[in-house]
Amino acid sequence: MKRENFPFLFAATIVVIAFCSLSFKMAGRGASDDDFLFIYIENRLMGFIDKTGKTVIPAKYNSAANFIEGFAAVLYKDKWGFIDKSGRMVVKPQFDGAGSFQEGMAMVWNTVVKGDGDEEWDEFYYGYVDKNGRTVSEPQYRGASDFNECLAAVMIGDKWGYIDKNGKIAIQPQYDMAWSFSEGLAPVKVGEKQGFIDKTGKIVIEPQYDDVGLFKDGLAIVTIGDWHSGKSGYIDKSGKIVIKPKFAEATAFEDGMARVNAGFSKFAVNWAYIDKKGNYLIKPQYAFVSPISEGLAAVKIRQSWGFVDINDNIVIEPQYEQVGRFSDGLAAVASVVNGKKKYGFIDKTGKMVIEQKYDHAGEFWGGLAWVSIGNKQGYIDKEGNTVRMWVDDDK
Repeated sequence: MKRENFPFLFAATIVVIAFCSLSFKMAGRGASDDDFLFIYIENRLMGFIDKTGKTVIPAKYNSAANFIEGFAAVLYKDKWGFIDKSGRMVVKPQFDGAGSFQEGMAMVWNTVVKGDGDEEWDEFYYGYVDKNGRTVSEPQYRGASDFNECLAAVMIGDKWGYIDKNGKIAIQPQYDMAWSFSEGLAPVKVGEKQGFIDKTGKIVIEPQYDDVGLFKDGLAIVTIGDWHSGKSGYIDKSGKIVIKPKFAEATAFEDGMARVNAGFSKFAVNWAYIDKKGNYLIKPQYAFVSPISEGLAAVKIRQSWGFVDINDNIVIEPQYEQVGRFSDGLAAVASVVNGKKKYGFIDKTGKMVIEQKYDHAGEFWGGLAWVSIGNKQGYIDKEGNTVRMWVDDDK
């Protein structure tokens, strides 16, 4: 299963939010700007502010995640729960870990220490809560996925099956591995091969591939061979190969386009974009190409980054040490300034609209972007004005 499309939570996936690792994609993506709330830190505790910098939920949590579907996971003392945007505790802190809401359900988990003292390890048990604060399934599954299309993959014993939103088994545990449903089909593993089932549990595409991805835009990635030397292509929902496995790496289709590495191996990169017929939209000539955002894709040529459009025209010449993707019309870019890497923001013409003076910078969401400078971090608006800053106690 392609990791990019892989919703399964491994034991190491703990929702402890570190500011630099968030890339600061703001809470409530897809909502109006007035609905966004942003994490801030005060005295090593986390709370939430609005886009004007006003405190909405005071800092009292040891850690917090962004708001998704109107709720945010928060760590209070040593347990995770969920709050709504008024700060009301909807799911009381009682779990060792928590994911985010998807389709009205959120994954939660507890940890059990196993071993005899000389050799100990953690085992994770997963369950689900709903938006009413009800525990639908107590943490009991050794593996689980988020809900997608009203079903979640869970591991019962040593086999995988699916449960519904009432916590009842919808598809009996019978697979060696299972993933989320997408476009009516879900990848499963039987023995050493992967194929697809429908929502009755019937195998509709025989397990025959070494790796597969979720169906997106009517197509799914399939890989023949191992991680190092395997080749990836695409099939449709009938199981027909529509783009032959020939790529060292491939990503899911979105809006009729997909990123592929046309190099002869994962270590000989030659990234490009293709259409659903396998024709190149952006030719294989880049060390890396990012997902297209707001009509532009970041590309790397040798050691420099720039941007191209979907017609493979260079819009912003490769010149930066590092770049982010365009969001709210702006992209973070880094250059070496006086011997140090500094971040600023450009618009789609390539004009530097916010000076390169920050040590780190995230993306704009909801009108704000996270930045850090010296021992301070916080948020700026699209004019570069400081909205809220605080001292980073870890520096």
